Amino acid sequence: NLIKNCFIYNNGEYGLKFYSSGQTNISNNTIRDSALHSNGQNTTRYGHPCCGGILLASGVNNRAINNIIYDNNDIYQHGIDTGYSATDSLIYNNTIYNVGLGIQVTKTSTGAIITNNIVYQTTHILTQDLGTKSSWNNNLIGVNPQFVNAATGDFHLQNGSPAINQGANLYSANVTTDFSGADRPQTGAFEIGAYEYGSSTTPPPAAPRGLWAR
Repeated sequence: NLIKNCFIYNNGEYGLKFYSSGQTNISNNTIRDSALHSNGQNTTRYGHPCCGGILLASGVNNRAINNIIYDNNDIYQHGIDTGYSATDSLIYNNTIYNVGLGIQVTKTSTGAIITNNIVYQTTHILTQDLGTKSSWNNNLIGVNPQFVNAATGDFHLQNGSPAINQGANLYSANVTTDFSGADRPQTGAFEIGAYEYGSSTTPPPAAPRGLWAR
């Protein structure tokens, strides 16, 4: 399954999770090029806000690529988690900002690969890795990435950002474009994070209003 170009916000627990309750095998799913913010708002189940952006759980080869996760800033609200016996989860080129914990690999995760991600401005922990055989490469963690304007949701990189040309090339993993659809790389190596420097300057869309369903 592919989930792409979505705007997911104001949900009770995770904005999105690939998760099995034991009845099915949840594998080979991808969320990419999507913006998720202000999730994990429900306080009823745990007595505090919980969860946050994305959970890759239960299966094999579930992937989060080129996503922007922001404004889940309670200490129990996370950017991206992988666990619940997940194997070979791929977390590539995501931008995570203003969350409680940036990326968490739990002790039930095996073989997670975390590459080219930005994690900046957390209220609790930048990252946590309790998993087995995890691999962390070319991430920018806890260093100011010099966003154009994070306050207005514009996570493009300014000239001089330490994320420019510092990423690993991920052609073999089919990461050939950024959040906006621009080619990777624009010049030199991949950028770290969801955007290539020099790609479209259109920020993620504002939350829609006045919607209803029946």
